[in-house]
Amino acid sequence: MASVPSAAVFSLPLASWQQPPSARVARYEPKKRKKYSNGWGDDDDDYENTENDDYLDGETTDAASEIASTAPSLTLAPDEAHQYRVAGLSFDKELPGGNFPHAPVKDKVSRRGRKDILRGLSSLSSPIYPPQSAAHQGNLRFQHFAALSSVLHRCLFERDFVRAGRAWGLILREEFRGIPLDVRTESRWGIGAEILFRRDRQIADSVTGTGPSRLCFTRKGFEEARQYYERLVVQHPYRKAAPHAISSLHFYPAMFGLWIFVVQEESTVTRQDIEDSHEESPDVMSEDEDAPSSSESHHESRQRRHHLIAEVRKVELDEAQKIAARIDEVLMSPPYSDSSELLQLRGMVSLWVADLLASSVPYEERGDPDADISDPIPGQSLQESIQLRRAQRLGMDRRQSEKQKAAQFFEKAKERGRGMASTLNSLHIGDDIHMSD
Repeated sequence: MASVPSAAVFSLPLASWQQPPSARVARYEPKKRKKYSNGWGDDDDDYENTENDDYLDGETTDAASEIASTAPSLTLAPDEAHQYRVAGLSFDKELPGGNFPHAPVKDKVSRRGRKDILRGLSSLSSPIYPPQSAAHQGNLRFQHFAALSSVLHRCLFERDFVRAGRAWGLILREEFRGIPLDVRTESRWGIGAEILFRRDRQIADSVTGTGPSRLCFTRKGFEEARQYYERLVVQHPYRKAAPHAISSLHFYPAMFGLWIFVVQEESTVTRQDIEDSHEESPDVMSEDEDAPSSSESHHESRQRRHHLIAEVRKVELDEAQKIAARIDEVLMSPPYSDSSELLQLRGMVSLWVADLLASSVPYEERGDPDADISDPIPGQSLQESIQLRRAQRLGMDRRQSEKQKAAQFFEKAKERGRGMASTLNSLHIGDDIHMSD
C-alpha cells in the first residue's frame, strides 16, 4: 500500500481558487442552489442540494447543464446515433466512463469509504478535520509545488540565497493547467527581489573567503533587484477594472524604499569606517612636543575627518536627489499622482534632502550663518571665506525650500488618503446649491 504524502508545510504558490478546499471549508461553505426547468417554459423554485459528496470533492455543477433536450442531437453521426439505440441509451445521456463497452465501470467503493469516514469525523460533538492540503490528497502536481515551496523557504531560513534563487526560478517556470504561476499570489513577489538583493553578496563572500561583510548587499545585487521591480511594473500595471489587485502602485513604493535603504546603509558604513580609522590611528603626542603644536595637529586631524564625512554626505545628497527626481517622474501621471503612499514617501525624501543640505558642509567651515560675510574664516583668504559663506546661505535657503515642499506633499497625501469625499467637499458643491435656492 502506497504511503500517503504528508501535508505541505508551506502554502502552495497557487491562488485559492486553484486549490481543492479542505474538509472544514467544504462543510461550512454556502451551498449553491440549482434551477430546473419544468418543461412548460417556467422555472421551478430553487432548492438546495443536500448531498455532501460534492462539497467534500470541492466541486459544484449546474444542474441546468446536465439536462439536455430529449430530441436527437444534431452533432451525432448516424453511426453514433445507431450505437445509442443499440445500447438502449437516450440521446441526452452520457456514455458510461471507463472502457465502455468493453469493460464495466470501475467501482469507487474505496473512495466513498474515505468520504464516509471524513463525514463521520466532522459530525462528532467535537469535530475532527484531518489535514486536507493539496499535497495530502495525493495529487502529484500539488506535491511537486509543495516540495519546491518547502525547498525555497528552507534555503531562505538558512540564508542560502543561491539555492533559493534556483528554487524560485523553477517556481516561476511552472504552469498549472496551462496558466503560468502568478508571483503576486499571497505577496510572493517580494521574495524574488530579496533573493536578487542578497545573492551577489553571498557569492562575493564565498569567493574571497573572508567573513561576512558589514553590508548585506552589493551594488550589482541592488541593480538586479531594481530591474526586477521595473519588470513587475511593466508586467502588472494598474487597472481600473481591478483597483485592489497587486499592481505597480505596490511595486513602486517597495522599489523606492529599497533604494533609500541602500543609499543610507552605504553612507552609514562609509562614515563609520572613517571614524574607526581615525580612532585606530590617533595623533600620539610625544612628551617633547610643545602644547601649541600638538593642539594644532589635533585640530587638523579633526578637520580632515569632518571633510571626509562631508564628502560622503555629498555623495548621499546626490543619490537622494536622484531618488527625488525619479519619484517626481512617476507622480506626473495618474494613478500615481493620487497615491497617498507615494506622496508621503516623496515628502519624507524632501526632508531627507533638507538634512543633507546642511550636513554636507564641513563643520569648521560652516561657522555662524548670521555672521558678517566680510569676516574671513580663520586659516582662509577673504575670497574663499566669501564663497563659502555664500554657499552656506544658498544651502540654508534650499533647505528651507525643501521643508516647504515636504509640507505640501504631506498635505496632498492626507487629502488623497481621505478619499473622494474630501475632494468633493473642497469644491464647495453644496454651497452653490444652497445659494441657488
